[in-house]
Amino acid sequence: MKTFPPRLLFVSALVTGSLAAQSAPAPSPASLATPEEKAVVELSPFTVSADKDTGYLATNSLAGSRLNTPLADTAAAVNVFTEELLADLGATTVSEAIEYGTNASMDIGVGQGALDNGTFSVGAERINVRGLQATRTRNYFPVFTAVDNYNVERIEEQRGPNSILFGIGSPAGIINANTKRAVVGRNFLRGSTMFNSADGYRGTVDANVGRRGTGLGLRLNAVYSHLDDDIALYAFKQTKALDLTLTKDITRSLRFRAEFETSRQEEGRAKTRTAQDRVSAWIDAPVPRYTFADWQAPGVTIASYGIVANGANNRLEYVDNLGTVVNYRNLHRSNGAQELLYDGNHPELWSRTVNDGGPGQRRDAKFQAVSSFLEARLTPSTFLELAYNRQNVDSLSYQFNDQGLRGDPNRFYADKVTPNPGSGKLFLEGQWVRWRKANDFSSYRATLSHESDFKRLGNYRLALMAERDVEFDSSQQKREVWVNASGLGLFNADPINAQNVAYRRHYITQEGNWREYRVTGGSEGLISGVTAPTGEVGTSAWRNQNSGQDYDNTYSNYLAGLQARYLSNRLVIGLGYRTDTLKSRQYAQTSPTNGFNLNALNERVIDYSRWDDTKYSGQTKTHGAVFHVTPNFRLMYNGSDNFGQPSTSRREYPNNSAPRKTQGIGQDYGIGFSLLNNRISGRLTRFQTDSKNIYVAGYNLQDTQDALLNALVSATATTGLTRDQADKMRILGTGGIMDQHVEGYEFSVTLNVTRNWRLIAHYSHTDGYQTNSYPDQREYVAGDPAGRLGGNGGLTYFEKPQYAALPLVSATSSTVAEYIANFKRTLAEDLAVDGVALGKNRPNKASVFTRYSFESGPLKSLALGGGARFQDREQLGVGKNAAGQPIPLNGTNYVMADFMASYGFKRLLGLQRVTFQLNINNVLAFDDYLVTARNPTTGTPTRISFMQPRTWRVSANFEF
Repeated sequence: MKTFPPRLLFVSALVTGSLAAQSAPAPSPASLATPEEKAVVELSPFTVSADKDTGYLATNSLAGSRLNTPLADTAAAVNVFTEELLADLGATTVSEAIEYGTNASMDIGVGQGALDNGTFSVGAERINVRGLQATRTRNYFPVFTAVDNYNVERIEEQRGPNSILFGIGSPAGIINANTKRAVVGRNFLRGSTMFNSADGYRGTVDANVGRRGTGLGLRLNAVYSHLDDDIALYAFKQTKALDLTLTKDITRSLRFRAEFETSRQEEGRAKTRTAQDRVSAWIDAPVPRYTFADWQAPGVTIASYGIVANGANNRLEYVDNLGTVVNYRNLHRSNGAQELLYDGNHPELWSRTVNDGGPGQRRDAKFQAVSSFLEARLTPSTFLELAYNRQNVDSLSYQFNDQGLRGDPNRFYADKVTPNPGSGKLFLEGQWVRWRKANDFSSYRATLSHESDFKRLGNYRLALMAERDVEFDSSQQKREVWVNASGLGLFNADPINAQNVAYRRHYITQEGNWREYRVTGGSEGLISGVTAPTGEVGTSAWRNQNSGQDYDNTYSNYLAGLQARYLSNRLVIGLGYRTDTLKSRQYAQTSPTNGFNLNALNERVIDYSRWDDTKYSGQTKTHGAVFHVTPNFRLMYNGSDNFGQPSTSRREYPNNSAPRKTQGIGQDYGIGFSLLNNRISGRLTRFQTDSKNIYVAGYNLQDTQDALLNALVSATATTGLTRDQADKMRILGTGGIMDQHVEGYEFSVTLNVTRNWRLIAHYSHTDGYQTNSYPDQREYVAGDPAGRLGGNGGLTYFEKPQYAALPLVSATSSTVAEYIANFKRTLAEDLAVDGVALGKNRPNKASVFTRYSFESGPLKSLALGGGARFQDREQLGVGKNAAGQPIPLNGTNYVMADFMASYGFKRLLGLQRVTFQLNINNVLAFDDYLVTARNPTTGTPTRISFMQPRTWRVSANFEF
């Protein structure tokens, strides 16, 4: 893992895929200093000053053209969250604020089947814009972790595949967070505190030192935050971060800026769904909670009692509330219909507060970023910027892969003599996995702009940029397994063989005591030297689940942009042309014979002496225009395209070839308006976006094939399949792709009608469909029809009757047959969307937020406000009714209402400008679950997620 010391760096070099990626500064030196102390450097066209924002209304942005441009002259669809709006929302993260964005929403229930890999991934949160996943940036540099708002001054939401912002990225657009900047010639010290309804607390500091006459400014922002989850037990989020910025005016034409940030985010995570119900059939059987002494149970059809056999292979489990390990081979457990637990289906068995991973289910992310900029005014109309940015993320997450709530029907252990203390009890059971994600990203950028005014022939601004980015990206998944004294697999040479998996079990001793519904492990530590009654010694260790994925990526980007103004600025035209090249080196995951690269512990590892190089390149274009029909109305058009980097989690099936790049093309048509001296402004937009080869997480064919092959190799005596034979059948194709078409309308309006009334409102309608979905997965299910794997590949190879009951390591099932059934079922659910709807899309979205402050009378210094957010039902595909007719499958819509109130004091207890604020989210207490997937045959929910309940936060902001 590459690291760098926590000190400010400056490097001048070629750079950018971003025509100046700067943060929005605090009030600019030019506006704050006295005439004789004004900053010697005129602000470059690559920065935006937030001091011109008024209330909820922003005036300028880089988001449309990468040049400082009035939003009224920006053809691209852009919305800005100003500092005042962020404060009124009480939003501590970008994801909290984005719920009030235009046509944007957080992706809820991102896992596949019963998995929650998206929930526990270590990257930035997934935000959907126009039904597609948006690119996340910080100061227009890519960001690979969640962004806290403690040092954020504004958030910009740019929608559509605007290539002048990026050539390699999502066609949905960009969510960018601009950080605060040091102010020259001004001193201030600010602070804030916050407490919430879940006993959480938070504090921030914002200190600026800028001695007048020195041209120097230093600014420190820091936060310590510990906010507990309002639903799930053991869940919390803790953030410790520090951001230091510097501004130095070297001469009247030269400015240097730098920023260093370090943060650590620790989270106790909870799944966004309930566990599967694997006990109802057992409880509802003619003999409730049926138990039996003889595991063979002559004359009993155990399936009718909702019971399944464990099988004859070793299944050593650590029973945490007994403090021992037990080998459950040749025993049984309840299985049931594997339905979801929700109202009407034994609700007394489960609560939404349950977090079955307990305190051990955590995410820990360390983040460092350093950037520096040299801004030079070469002539009164020519500017040069040299910039450097480096970000380093090192993250670790633990996830408990549960197998649902089960029951124990065994009166005795496998020896048929020793009484089973868990007989007739409910229990939680599963296995732990650990993810490590490391990313080191360095950017070098040079930007040159020149403005020429030819009077009646027009005004022209030309920008040229070059950028070079260097990235190291690494990810590794490990599984907790049983090992012997030498660190090798306890039962099998392959450490992650099904028999070596370290299952953990917890018996529920007091049903309804939801704090007890958790299993130990994960970040809490491993198991050491526990002896089972059958003699096995249980010692666990983390061993590689797969070889991991390591990449070295190099990006070369060049951009030319032109902005032309005609007819006394009534007509503004923007053009952009960009070339992007990505050279990607992936280090070898397999041996030359397609087997595993193994270390001394038989772990699967990367071979750094071998690699595959892949090159992606493309040219993207932007063209747009704004015509001011009158001073109050304007017409806008923007057309653009882009291409995206394929996911590092994907190879082409079945030949393991490099994945194809994504592509996007979009058009926006709009009418903008500004009324009452810009106190009312807004925009109506018609948009259309087409994209190809969009990566979709889930249905990892590499993991699926390896898991099934491992099950067969583990039972060689039955299957005849050897490891060498299995290696020849391995594939690396992972994840899925699809094409998407999206179109719709967006309306947004911002009101600053009076000094004391603010309002924003948004409405969007998005329609579309996905097509050509999961081509690799479809071929895999069909079973190698083209014969590209010699007839020994694809899912049908494993669907032989003699393989059905073989045990298999899986988060969702325990046999080959169950695993295959779950894979085919969840794939069918998502394929049901193909051609008829846009999966995960909510067609209609609306939001409004307002605040009114009293400036006189008995209520002076009081402000009241609030908002509402509506999200339409999620499109989940097409099913069939009882008559066999197609019917749409939809999720759940919701309306969330929020309230805010604040009261200010000029002075209080020696502090100045003190403001107390109350924010109540979900004030109407919408607490129903959201259906995020349905069975296309039965229409029954197969995935559900919960929203946060009513919560409150009380904060205080003050100056010293």
